[in-house]
Amino acid sequence: MLSKKNLLNVQGIKTKAGRNARKARGLPKFDPEGSGYDMRSALKSGMRRDETGHMGSRNPKTGQLLKGRKHPTFHKTVAGEKAAGYEIYKGDDGKYFSRKAIK
Repeated sequence: MLSKKNLLNVQGIKTKAGRNARKARGLPKFDPEGSGYDMRSALKSGMRRDETGHMGSRNPKTGQLLKGRKHPTFHKTVAGEKAAGYEIYKGDDGKYFSRKAIK
């Protein structure tokens, strides 16, 4: 397991997706029912922090929600997805995803 200092270094990477994927291998396994954030998937997709240091809540390539259900701001993600016209569903792999709501 990475030390807190090394984990922060990995989270702050702003390089190409390939290098992000190599760095992501050392991160802890994500639990979609837990309180964490799937930094491994975020880095592998090439996501970067915005100017405030925030990473997105959803992988724009796959629709995967990157926060676990017990994450302190998961409810904000749910509200934002709903407001944008998306629905949340659980994938076969146990992770949560969002997609345009079917009407």
